[in-house]
Formats: sequence, structure tokens, C-alpha cells
Amino acid sequence: MHQRLLYTGKTPTELIYVSKTNLEKDFVPVMHSHLNTEILFVTEGSGYLIGNDKKYRLNKGDGVIIRGSVMHREERDENRNMEFYAVGVSDFGFSGSDDGIKAFTAFVSDSKTLAVLFSALMDEMKRAAPLWETVAASYVNVITALASRYTGAQKGVKEVYGTGLTACAKRIIESKFYSPVKAEDVAAVLSVSYSTLIHTFKRETGMTITDYKTLCRINEAKSLLTLTDMSINQIALNVGFGTNTYFTKTFRENVGLTPKQYRDRAETNKG
Repeated sequence: MHQRLLYTGKTPTELIYVSKTNLEKDFVPVMHSHLNTEILFVTEGSGYLIGNDKKYRLNKGDGVIIRGSVMHREERDENRNMEFYAVGVSDFGFSGSDDGIKAFTAFVSDSKTLAVLFSALMDEMKRAAPLWETVAASYVNVITALASRYTGAQKGVKEVYGTGLTACAKRIIESKFYSPVKAEDVAAVLSVSYSTLIHTFKRETGMTITDYKTLCRINEAKSLLTLTDMSINQIALNVGFGTNTYFTKTFRENVGLTPKQYRDRAETNKG
């Protein structure tokens, strides 16, 4: 679902558009850019912003100021939708900044305040009541001021990948997820300390080594459930779960369905 309202008038910070998007299960992410600066703010769910050779984790209450002409795309979490507002402005910068706006400037905010402001801005543009342009301009100025404040006060959202250590660790886990590989084993292969690995990996992905290994196993299991006739017990063993019971429990916790329910739904969708 995507709602987008355009505006051609002028405000102290010139408003170009405001939109509300819900990235649902069937959403296909596409790289794109805007001529203007865009302020993106997540109101529900979680997902990612990808661009400039980096990937950022976005949760409810996270926001990003995206510089104009920077290619990027938004992605939902595999098992959760992500809803966000976006406002496009043509004149935006940070006072006291020599470099202006970076490609992505992230912030963490008071989610309720910004959510109310974005919703009120869209409502004003939809209703077009008397003096709506003046009211909309006020909302835009408060939104941009708060975004500027939050970027100065917060470290912002976490980059999911970017360092060679995390990328290499991911490749090792992805190639050995079906085996009982541990963080100590990965650290030994990469010739780094256990502490350095787990802290770097957690900081850059928001996940532990075990969490990521489980994610790899679940993703492989989903493929096998959908594309093969293997029994659920065989799949459990193939992807590294010791027992069918443990596999079913972990799969339900991550996907919201049992393996059988997932396979049945996939078969129904094919039909």
C-alpha cells in the first residue's frame, strides 16, 4: 500500500510530497532516487534501507534523512511488514555542518511525536481546508527541525554490514550453517578474538552468531519445503536441526507457522 500526496507551493522548507507506505509480503524493492532530500520515518514493523554500498536496520521510531540523487531502496523484514512515512523537501541542511547532508543521516526519535506530525501533515493535504498550506508548512518545519535535533543527539540506526570482518563471518556461517559451527570456530578461521567477533557482529547486524545461523537454517528449510518433496524430518536433519521437535519449535518461533503449515500454504498459493 502506498499513498503519496504532491505539493507545489512554497514553505520556508519547501515541501514537495508526503507519502505513507506499508511494505507488505508481496512488495518488490526497487532501487530509486529523488531529486530532493527525503526524510523517512518508520511507524510500524521493521526492515532495511539499502544504498551507497551499505545496509541499515530500521525499527519503529527510526528515521533517515536521505540526500537527493542517492540511489537506495527500502526492504521489509522477511516475516514483518514495515510501515513508514516519507516527506520530500527541496531545501534542507544542518546548521553548523560544513558538509551539509551525508548520503544517509540516521536518527532515533520519539516515535509518537513524529508519527502524529506526519499523520497530521497528510491529513491537512488531503482535506485542503482553509489555510491548509500555512498549517502544512508549520508541520514540515517542525518535522525537519526535530529530524535535525535527533541527528545531533543520537547515534542513529545500525549499519547491518560494511566491515570485512562481518561480511567474512556471514560467508562462513552461510557455508556451514547445517553443521554445529560455533562463534569460536568462526573467530579461529578469521584469526580474531572471540570477543571481537561477537561484539562486531552484534553491533553491525543486531544479531548474534547463533541467531544468524538459525536464520540461515530457516531460510534453507523454507526453500526445501517449497521446492522439494522431502519429508519434514529429512529437512530438519539436512539444515542442521537435531530433532523434528526442535525444528518445528524454532520454525514456528521465526515464521509464525509450523513447517507443515508453511508447506501447505505454499502449495495453496501455487494452485
